[in-house]
Amino acid sequence: MALQRTMRIDHSRRGDVSVVSLEGEFDFHDVTHASDTIGKFIDAGARRILFDLRRLHFLSSGGIGYFVQTTKRLRALGGDVVLANVPESFDWVARTLGIDRLIRIFASESEALAHLRGAGLAADAAPDSAQAST
Repeated sequence: MALQRTMRIDHSRRGDVSVVSLEGEFDFHDVTHASDTIGKFIDAGARRILFDLRRLHFLSSGGIGYFVQTTKRLRALGGDVVLANVPESFDWVARTLGIDRLIRIFASESEALAHLRGAGLAADAAPDSAQAST
C-alpha cells in the first residue's frame, strides 16, 4: 500500500529567489518527496530559497533536519535558506534548540525577501510567471 503524501509543495519565483510554500504536515514520510522536488530546483540553479510555512500544520524532527541539510547544501553553493511565516510552535522549538542561529526566521515573506535583497542575494522582487505545485 502506497503512503499518501501529507504535504503539498508549491513553488514560485521572486526574481532570483525561489519561494517554496509548504502545506499540511512535514513528517519523515515527506522528507524524500521534499528532497527530490526541491533538489530539482537547486539542480536547475536555485541558490536562494525562502520556505513559507504559513500553511504547515505539523513539522517533525525529520522536516527540521531537512531544513538544516538544505541550508548547509545551499551555503556551500554560495546561496542561502530563510524561513517565513513560521508557526508559533515551531518558532519556539527553533529558538530553544538554536536552529534560528543557523537558519534566519522571519515573521513574513516580505521581511524574508527584504533580508535576501539587503544581503545582496536577490536581484528582483517582481514575481516571475513560473510556478509549480506537487
